[in-house]
Order: sequence, then structure tokens, then C-alpha cells
Amino acid sequence: MATTKRWDPLRMKDEDWRVLRVDMETYFTPGRPILEHDLILGRRDQIQRLVDCVRVPGRHAVLYGERGVGKSSIGNTFHYFITGDRRKIQHVRVQATASDTFTSLWMKVFKRLGDGKSRVADRYEGKNITEDDVLLEMENFSAAHLPIIVIDELDRLDRPDARLSMSDAIKTMSDGVLTATIVCIGVADSVSELIENHESIERALIQIEMPRMVGREIRDIVQKGIGRAGMLIAKNALERIVFISKGLPYYAHLLGLHSTQVSCDRRSIVVELQDVEVGITHALNDVGQTTREGYEKAIYSERKDAIFREVLLACCLADRDAVGRFPAKEVADHLAYITGHRLEVPQFSYHLNEFCEPKRGRVLQKLGNKRSFKYRFREALMEPFVISQSIKRGVLSEEALKKIIPQQVPDLFSI
Repeated sequence: MATTKRWDPLRMKDEDWRVLRVDMETYFTPGRPILEHDLILGRRDQIQRLVDCVRVPGRHAVLYGERGVGKSSIGNTFHYFITGDRRKIQHVRVQATASDTFTSLWMKVFKRLGDGKSRVADRYEGKNITEDDVLLEMENFSAAHLPIIVIDELDRLDRPDARLSMSDAIKTMSDGVLTATIVCIGVADSVSELIENHESIERALIQIEMPRMVGREIRDIVQKGIGRAGMLIAKNALERIVFISKGLPYYAHLLGLHSTQVSCDRRSIVVELQDVEVGITHALNDVGQTTREGYEKAIYSERKDAIFREVLLACCLADRDAVGRFPAKEVADHLAYITGHRLEVPQFSYHLNEFCEPKRGRVLQKLGNKRSFKYRFREALMEPFVISQSIKRGVLSEEALKKIIPQQVPDLFSI
């Protein structure tokens, strides 16, 4: 991959800064899945498993994980890593919606398939598409082709009959040992439903989890984007982005974009902590209205001494297991950093239970049995938003941040 030359700020004119500022939208892309395969970082295992699945006839895959972990980006790009195969790769990716039926979903796929003169969808106008129709169309591919059908956001497919038909289609295709591969992308619950609908497909369905990224991988995203732009970032600025992102590449891109643009506005090629702090404010304006309203609903109280926002923030900071669950004790440990004094679990258990109720938007799920309850955020993207808002509003002080974030010597990373 070609690298961008380092800018010389002493020679840059206003137009150069404007160009660099706009270019940052190419290096950091929070608003869309990543399209360039050389920007996929930290996902080698998931990519390799998908590639291996495609090579084996009759195998299909489901890629699952929390929203914001980068599943769609993998679905967009993993086929670029299929090397040494002489077959012509035909990659089709469509998104499921709440209003889709089995027919409308596969019409999206068939509209993207054809010989250049006509589309497969033309043969199904006004007709219902069945599982057998899907099988027959996939059988029409010659041995010289390697079709990959990616069904993204499977969890948005609300109709039970559509989900059942999708399970049946996968089962039928796996029995036929076709070269075509279906890759479904969704959250964990959608995987369970897919398998429950047709338990016999489990042996033909490779289940690939997309966990959150570790700190090193988030650093790679930010450093690579900044390096491509010919800029630098201070260590403490980078660590602040890593801390807020909570392992979600969406927020790494969002904060990377706004922080670098703030740096450009002050005519500096070095992104400093002050740029990240201003960038947080700009980034909050880009977050979806559902998340913004959900946060305000969760923390609302007419009492000035209420601690809903502090408890919710502590939940975001709590240490958790591999599937995102955390016990109340972990909340207590972090709540002490925020409030400056120790609160025992009975003093805020009411708040945790409230966060699980509809009147506060059900931002948390309560799992397990009495005396061993654990909690989990329903939407992972809520966590970085809560942290960002807490920093902006002073709920999370600089003093508390110093205790939570490992301190780094504020020198610069070389690029």
C-alpha cells in the first residue's frame, strides 16, 4: 500500500489544510462499512475462517457479534483474501430489513445476479421465491464460478416465516453440496434462531464470532489512518481514543475523524489530547438519535442527588467476561472512582434494576439467577456514547481518568 508523504505545516497554505481535512473522511469512515481490504485490521482469524468455509462445498457461515464491531466490513472484504483459486468469484452482499419477506430478500440477491444481458430477478417478477428456487439458481453456476452470497443484518429480518425459509434454504443448499456459499451476518440471538429453526443445519453452518477489538487493534486503526494522512498523534491522545472506543471500531473511526479534523482546523499535523477533547463534542453530534434519546431516558431524574448517570457510567467501565456480562461488584469498584467515595451494591442495585425496565429504555439486560445476577448492555454502541457524554459533562473528571487510564509518556508515535 502506498504511503502518504509527511506534510510540512510551515509550507502548507489554507487550501492544503482544507484538502487534508476532507481527505480524513477517506481514512476514517464511521458512516459506512470499510470497503478497502487493506484497512481491515485485527480480524485475520475471522477472515481466514470465512475463506476456508468458502473453499469447502456445502459449507455456509454465520458471522455474529455486537453492533459496531465491524461485521459488515468483513462481509464486504473477506473475498479479497481468497487467493490461488482460479474460479471467478461472484460476491453479492444485501441487507435484510424489518419489512423483508423471504421473497423480497432473495429478489435483492437475484437483482445482482445475471449474465450482463438480463437479471435472474427478471424471471421472478410477481412470483413468490421458494427455497427450491434458490437451490436451482445456485445450481446454475458453472464449476468455473465461486458465488458468495452475503446476507447482512439478518437480525432485522422480523418475520418468523422468512427466518424459517432462510434456514431451510441453507439446509437444502448444504445437502446439494454446491459451490455457492451463504454468509449470514447478525447478532448472537439471530444465530440461535437460525439454528433452532433447523437444528440439522448446525453441522453445515460455521459459526464465527466477532468479538470487540483489543486495545492494540484499536490503536492500529487510528495510527494507520493518521499515518496514511501523513500526520502524527500524541500517545495520550491515542490512549484517550482507545479508552472511549471500548473495542468498537466504529467509535475509533468516529473519534479519529473528528480529532484529526480539529487538528487540521488549528493548522497542526500533530493530533493532541486537546483535539480529541474537542473531537468528542463533534462526534457526539454524529451519534444516532436513538442512542442519544436512550441515554437521556436512562439517566433522567428530577432529583439533583440522583446518581443514575454515575451508575450507568460505572457500568460502561466495569470489567466484563467474554460475552459482555459484568457483576454488580465490578460496578461498585468503578463507581468509587467517579463519585469519590465507596458505595456498596445495595446502595445502587435499584439503579441497575431500573436500567432493565422499559421506562428507562432497557439499556441493560439482567441475566442469571438470584445472588449471581450479571448485567449486559443491550446495545454496545451505547457504552462509548455514555463515556463521551460523561467526559463532556464533567461526570468523569480528569482526575478519575488518570486513575482509570494507564498513564503514557506524551511523546509522539513515529509513522
